[in-house]
Parts: sequence; C-alpha cells; structure tokens
Amino acid sequence: MVNNGIVIFISGRGSNLNAIINAVNDGVIKYPIAAVVSDRYCEGVEISRRYKLNTLIIDHKKFKSKLSFEKELIKKIKPLNPNLIVLAGFMQILSISFIREFKSKIINIHPSLLPSFKGLNTHAQAKEAGVLIHGCTIHFVNEEIDGGKIIAQGATSISKKFSESEIEKKILNIEHLLYPKVIAKLLDKEININEHNIILCYD
Repeated sequence: MVNNGIVIFISGRGSNLNAIINAVNDGVIKYPIAAVVSDRYCEGVEISRRYKLNTLIIDHKKFKSKLSFEKELIKKIKPLNPNLIVLAGFMQILSISFIREFKSKIINIHPSLLPSFKGLNTHAQAKEAGVLIHGCTIHFVNEEIDGGKIIAQGATSISKKFSESEIEKKILNIEHLLYPKVIAKLLDKEININEHNIILCYD
C-alpha cells in the first residue's frame, strides 16, 4: 500500500488522469499515485488498471445516502494518508464534512476562467457570452461549488465560430499541460497560493 501519495477521483474518460500518470512516470511529479477512485465504472478505470494502479470503484448508486457514500470514501482513503486529493472529472459534489476531513488537501480543475461560468456546460456558457478568452482553473475545494481559492489558470483564445467540441479540445490541451505541473509544484511546495499564480497561455 502506497502512503503519502496522490489520490485521484474520477467519473469519466480519464484524460486528465492519463496526463497525471504520464507526469508521474516521467518524474515531473515526484510522488506516487496511491489510488484512483471512481464513483462508477468508466473509461478512466480502464486507464488506471492498464497502469496497474490501485483502482477503487465505489459506486455511488449502491449507497442509500450521500453520507454513507462518503463514509465509504473516507474509510478507503484515510489509511492512505494522501498528500493531495485530485479531482479529475469527478461528478460528485463533496460535502463540507468530507472537505474538512481532508482540509486543504483537495484540488479540482474547472473548465472555465473562474469566477466566470461556474457549474456545468461551461463551453456553451462561454460561447453564448461571446468571450474571446476562455480557459481552465485549478482551485482548492471548499464548501462553495467552484468557489475555492484559485491556484492557477490557463487561457486561450476562442471564437463564436468554434463549435463546443472545438472549444473543449483547446481547453483540454491546456488542462493536460497545466494540471500535472501544478500538482508537482504544490507537492514540492513551490507554489505560494497567495501570489504568483501560474498562467499558461496556449494557442
């Protein structure tokens, strides 16, 4: 069992998971992945298994309540004593009690330049608003949805002519570059969250 590593929460295709795994294997991230946790069976589970990582499927639908689901999450994760919990497309909203259990250790990546376009369908929101600059934000998780302290942002130019899938592809390219770098710098204590946030522009 790996202790003091990274625990990654997923719910979908696992593209950010794959980017993080590559960064660990390349030595960019110097801490091991202690576990990959999914709230359902998904493509990301297969990526995790392919790399022979500790892969846990904790199906949220099998629990009677959010509380019981999160109790199981805590039961599985706490013994690992993770340095960082990384949300990578995790589709559950974590409760205040769960967040407090792992205070200042949970980060998320959101596909917009927060505080703009919180919630879902961010690319559609950006397209409708007619913004020329769009991007992603890495932030600490707190009790407010998409409202935690911003750690880093990456930005790129977009146009109303772009389809949502074209916008998504551009933003994902940034996410895959930025998320592993930020994870590495957080774990190496190279980021002071009160100043000098990382901005990565990608065209």
